[in-house]
Amino acid sequence: MFKKIVIIFLLLSLITTSIFASPAFSIQKQKGGIVPCLLGIFDIRMGYLANEKQVNVDLLEVLQLVLPILRFYYAFIGFQNAGIEGCCIGYIGGYTTANMMKETKGRMIEWLAYVPIANIYSIVVYISETMGGKTWSEVVAKENLKRKK
Repeated sequence: MFKKIVIIFLLLSLITTSIFASPAFSIQKQKGGIVPCLLGIFDIRMGYLANEKQVNVDLLEVLQLVLPILRFYYAFIGFQNAGIEGCCIGYIGGYTTANMMKETKGRMIEWLAYVPIANIYSIVVYISETMGGKTWSEVVAKENLKRKK
């Protein structure tokens, strides 16, 4: 009986992992426009990445729309990658942003999301930059966001 329970548990964990780790859908490389802008619903940096390369939207990012508690998981991932800064930016940004905190720092417009009136400015900047075709590499180079190792 114990062996059956262990086997069922292992099978369920494998199935669950493959469901949550696999991409829900992919977006081809964009050159600005509405698609990268709308990717900001899932993650704040995903629109910039879509202007640069193909982007996979994971199920974890889609589920945050119905399970806002996942934001705490993103904050934990960010904390593991970059401490308190990663925790704060991961909570606001999303899963992709939390994973990127090892290599990059937080942007000013990501921090402004915590300030009540200034968060409108950060939304306008995000919309204008992603619709204009700005890539994440350009943002990192311009704002010197690369972490020193």
